Amino acid sequence: MAKKNFTVTSGDLTGSMATSLMEKVQIETQKLNLAVAEIQHVDTSIRANVKTVKRVKFTTALDSEVIEKLKIRAIQEKTQPNEIIEKLLKAFLND
Repeated sequence: MAKKNFTVTSGDLTGSMATSLMEKVQIETQKLNLAVAEIQHVDTSIRANVKTVKRVKFTTALDSEVIEKLKIRAIQEKTQPNEIIEKLLKAFLND
């Protein structure tokens, strides 16, 4: 994230106003730093829990009508044919 710098001249603020403004800026900066740290912690936690699945190409011969119906179903479900096959195979193998 890019930092933005700004300049306040002595004629712009009185000493107490400048001190008060700087205190507010420091408090808001601390809040932002805490929020960034929390986001980084959550991101690290999510990445640690994501399983990496190795994908392997699998080739087979199927009836052309089955393939056609599979493609139509995939379009209807807004998914890929291989995802439907994988889902069905997992269900079959777990039973």
